[in-house]
Amino acid sequence: MSHMTHILAIDTSTDACSVGLYSSSKQLQECFEICPAQQSGIVLSQINTVLESAGLSLSQVDAIAFGQGPGSFTGVRIAASVAQALGFGLDKPLIPISTLRAIAQAAFIEKGHRQVVVMLDARLKAVYWGLYRLNADDIMEAVQPDRVGLRASVTIPDASWVSMTAEYPHAREIARIGAYAYSKGDVVAAVDAVPVYVRDEVV
Repeated sequence: MSHMTHILAIDTSTDACSVGLYSSSKQLQECFEICPAQQSGIVLSQINTVLESAGLSLSQVDAIAFGQGPGSFTGVRIAASVAQALGFGLDKPLIPISTLRAIAQAAFIEKGHRQVVVMLDARLKAVYWGLYRLNADDIMEAVQPDRVGLRASVTIPDASWVSMTAEYPHAREIARIGAYAYSKGDVVAAVDAVPVYVRDEVV
């Protein structure tokens, strides 16, 4: 009997806190709550809830995926530090996933979009943005590195691209992409998992 893959995913990069679980049986579990400035107090109970509903223990998780940003400075740090603590404690690899990529993945799953320009509010009239295209495995891949700038600086290649603004990435998509990355061996050791802030300067 082949081993089932279980990927735990955490995202706290915005005012939402979400924890997702992907199992190779295609079961996707998720807790999602909008809770500004309270993520660090909620994320651990969400992890417990998701694992309990799947009948799994933490030690059965193969890898921990997390939203590495872009997003709020504090929020991105919370997800990275919780993922690192779990990775160290369980001796499991980590899978950092762009929050914009998770939003792009949701655009495909929910609306069938295959090429998307994703924007996420970066405050100060700026947006984080990225170009994502569906690959042959139905997973969104970045066409260029994620960027930050004024909305007017967002460059859309042509009319075949769908432009979308989202408020919140979801951990279920981070878990789904994480499982794909895991199957390709695209993981990092806990010590090497770093958040991505994308800002040129922290204001």
